[in-house]
Amino acid sequence: MNKNTLFVAVTCLVIGFGIGFYWTNSLNRAVIKEAEDKIREARAGGGAGNQPTGTPGQPNGQMPSDDIHSGMANPQQVQQALDEAKKTRDNFEAQMKIGMYLYQGAKKFDEARECFEAALKLKPNDYDATVNLANVLFDASKFEEAGTWYEKAIKIKSDDVNVRTDLGFTYYLRKPQQLGKAIENYRLSLKLDPNHVPTLRNLAVALLENKEMAAAKEVTDQLAKVDPKNDIIPKLRAELEKAPGDTKREIPTH
Repeated sequence: MNKNTLFVAVTCLVIGFGIGFYWTNSLNRAVIKEAEDKIREARAGGGAGNQPTGTPGQPNGQMPSDDIHSGMANPQQVQQALDEAKKTRDNFEAQMKIGMYLYQGAKKFDEARECFEAALKLKPNDYDATVNLANVLFDASKFEEAGTWYEKAIKIKSDDVNVRTDLGFTYYLRKPQQLGKAIENYRLSLKLDPNHVPTLRNLAVALLENKEMAAAKEVTDQLAKVDPKNDIIPKLRAELEKAPGDTKREIPTH
């Protein structure tokens, strides 16, 4: 997935730059690359008897072949995908493939959500469908609902650092009441992968916002070791330097 930009206007209260600058949702999941490859050859057919359902302009019900990352989905192809989605609600693979197209190619979040929900009715514990639904809800700015589905995904598979970090970020966006839960989940992510750059970035910012300067300094130092050219490091350092004198004494010198 290419969620390179947040779909909500959020400003970091402590650091003072756009949250999208430091946030990286789990866009590099292997399943997304696999989905992109499958989209190109996907067939939305498979109704009764698994017989292909032909569609005008797309023989045998083949899905549109637009680049899934282009954001340039043709309206006619989008409508075609919507029609196929309605006709194949009882076909798990079709709902997954069409859902991915509607989500990534067409940015039709509500319609993509329907596809992934239909897929989950067929396979309630499918991990990819659960994560995809959470991601769609996240991009639709439904952060509490997204968090619920990320939590369900974690119950299915507990060692996905990206999903755990995504869950933490949904809590961050529900701050200030949930800032502590965001930090808690980021720390759980780092137990899975201590060098996970997106988590280190997010955790450093959350700690700064929570006035935990010494901890923020420690995480920033770790980020600098793992990814010394990361563009957020100078801004994190600058904010740490602005800390009140009594707080700065807690921060190890560097």
